[in-house]
Amino acid sequence: MTHMKQKRTVMVIAACTLLLGSGVAVRAQTSVGFSRYELSRLSRSMSHSQPDSSSVVQQGSTFVATYNANISKTLNGNDVTNVMIFEEDAAGHVRVVAYPNSLAPGGDSVLSDTLSFAPTATFIVGSNLRQPSDLTAKNHLVMFVNDAFTSSAAGEEFSQAFAPLHEQAFLDAIRRAHDGDANSMNLLKSEFENGPLHKAAFTSGGTFRVVSSSAIVVIPPKSAVPEIDPTSSLSALTLLSGIALIIRARKK
Repeated sequence: MTHMKQKRTVMVIAACTLLLGSGVAVRAQTSVGFSRYELSRLSRSMSHSQPDSSSVVQQGSTFVATYNANISKTLNGNDVTNVMIFEEDAAGHVRVVAYPNSLAPGGDSVLSDTLSFAPTATFIVGSNLRQPSDLTAKNHLVMFVNDAFTSSAAGEEFSQAFAPLHEQAFLDAIRRAHDGDANSMNLLKSEFENGPLHKAAFTSGGTFRVVSSSAIVVIPPKSAVPEIDPTSSLSALTLLSGIALIIRARKK
C-alpha cells in the first residue's frame, strides 16, 4: 500500500512538472513582433486613417507614376533608406529601380518614377535600419502594399508571407541592389516577376497601405492548458499546495 501511495505521488509530481513545462512552452512562443491589432494600428499611424494614393499620368511617349505616402513615424525613428520601386504593366514588362532619396518620417513623402510603359502594379520597399548606438533595436522593412495583402499577412512572419524569402537576406539584397549590384537587382526583379513579392503589389494609380515590421506579425498560439508563469514561485507553490490537498483528501 505504501508503495502504491509513493507511486501515485510521483505521478502527480510528474504531471505537475509537465503542466509547468507547458507553461514554459507557451511563453517561449510569445510574440516578439506586433499583435494583429498592433499591425493594424501601426498601418494607420504610419499612413493616417485613410489609404495613401498614387497616380499615373502620360507625358508624351512616357508615363510618370507618382506615389504619395504620409509616414508619420518609423519604428527606429529614422529615415527609410534603400528604397526600391517595383513596377509591372499589363503586358508583363517589369521595371525595378533604386529610388535615390530617403523617406523622412513625420510628414508626406512623394516618390516619382518616369517609365516607358504605363504601370498597372507597384510594390515599394525600403529599409528602416536601427541606430548604430542602439544595440538592442532591430532592422525593419517598410513596404507599400495592397489592402488585401495587409489583411492576409496578419499572423505571419516575413518568411511566411513571402516564402521562401527571409527578411535579413532580403534586407541585404535591397541594400546591394540600391548600391548598384547587378546580380542583386536581377534577383529582386525575378522575385517580383515570378516570385512572392508580386502578391503584395497594389494597383498603380490606386490606393495602398504603408506597413512596417521586422516580422509582419507574430500571434501567440492559443493553448488549452492554462498559462502558468514558471518564474513565479507563488504560482508553483499554489499549484503544489492544491495537489497536496487532493492527495490528503484521498487518503481520508
